[in-house]
Amino acid sequence: MSFERKQLKPVSVRRGLRFSAPAAPSQTIDESKTVKAAALLGVDYPGLRPRFLVEVGERVREGQTLFVDRKDDAVCFASPIAGEVFAIEFGPRRTLSALVVRAKASDDGHDQLPDDAEPLSTSSRETIRAVLLSQGLWPAFRSRPFGLVPASDEHPAAIFVTAIDLSPGAVDPDPVIAAREKAFRQGLEVLGALTDGEVFVCQAKSSTFRVPESVTMRAASFEGTYQAGLASTHIHQLFPATPDSPVWTIGFQDVIALGTLFLTGRYDASRVVALTGSPLERSKLVRAPLGADIRGLLEGEIDQGTAEPSSTRALSGSSVSGRDGGYLGRYHTQISVVSRRSRGARPDWTRRLPFFGTNSTATLVPNTTVDRALPANILAIPMMRALSVGDAQAAKRLGALDLVEEDVAALNHICTSGADYRPLLRAVLDELAEDAA
Repeated sequence: MSFERKQLKPVSVRRGLRFSAPAAPSQTIDESKTVKAAALLGVDYPGLRPRFLVEVGERVREGQTLFVDRKDDAVCFASPIAGEVFAIEFGPRRTLSALVVRAKASDDGHDQLPDDAEPLSTSSRETIRAVLLSQGLWPAFRSRPFGLVPASDEHPAAIFVTAIDLSPGAVDPDPVIAAREKAFRQGLEVLGALTDGEVFVCQAKSSTFRVPESVTMRAASFEGTYQAGLASTHIHQLFPATPDSPVWTIGFQDVIALGTLFLTGRYDASRVVALTGSPLERSKLVRAPLGADIRGLLEGEIDQGTAEPSSTRALSGSSVSGRDGGYLGRYHTQISVVSRRSRGARPDWTRRLPFFGTNSTATLVPNTTVDRALPANILAIPMMRALSVGDAQAAKRLGALDLVEEDVAALNHICTSGADYRPLLRAVLDELAEDAA
């Protein structure tokens, strides 16, 4: 008897915010950028306590394990480039701040990938898990709730592939997938073997890529506001996560990296990254490794006639949810250059909003813009109050388990207190994760 899967209906997300989009970057990828350094950042891995396998000054290969998680030493974290370990920086309580690798060619070929790499076996689930753990691709997954790298023995109830991004100026997934379609399809097969549940490939309604039909593979189309591109919205609509039934999320470029690993046996840290922002001469796509040095990628890109480098800020991520820093975040595929603005000035991307806070000390007044700032129909004002005072149980009742840091980033621009709700949410999620352990 043949099995026929009912097609999912497209989801139209009307609740949420719409932002003024900058000019779309050219779809021609600039391959000429030379990255002088790359880093693994602790902010990308909340709660990580690393056990280092390398020392400062040591030569490393691309894909070589740099450290493992002390609490789960099966999870390996790999170097995105070949070179020399330049610095290891610690945060509070010996947590990782940054491990920086400086690109440096080796005369003896030590930094080069081995020539005998060959396709890897996908014969069983346990074989696939062992490969992903040992080759440094396990951190491509984030588990919901709590938004952490999943434990090495965790089994997801479902996996969500995010192949849609409605941030201003983001990379268009379709051309990137089309150029690496074989690897992307292989990556989807790998994901299907990792779960007894379904793999949801979430894409724009206008997407031209057709998801391969199978019992476990589901294509889910979304359109509408900015929130339609968030993984939290997809999970809320299709398969809500609970502590007893976790789901995993993964970006479409990481799926390509998974497929490349199993097709060729080689670790692929390269990503297509969008450089966007009005201070740039033009928006463009570049190829760069995970954790790339942002200053190097932006060298020669700022329009000197309209902006001085000192009057601009470079964010890892979009202008909505990006963060300050010198290196590209692990899960970011965009660098946004914005003008430094005086206190109270509105950023460009908010021009379409009917109301916008000024970061003054005025009282926050509930309004339609604030009410629509969070995905999954979560009440923004009560959630902001719960996060501000660190009331984890109230935040949980309001839906905090449906969120990760990028979901509350828009509140930073709307709230008149000037608070950053991302670390506030992370503190609450960490407390709830401890209680659930």
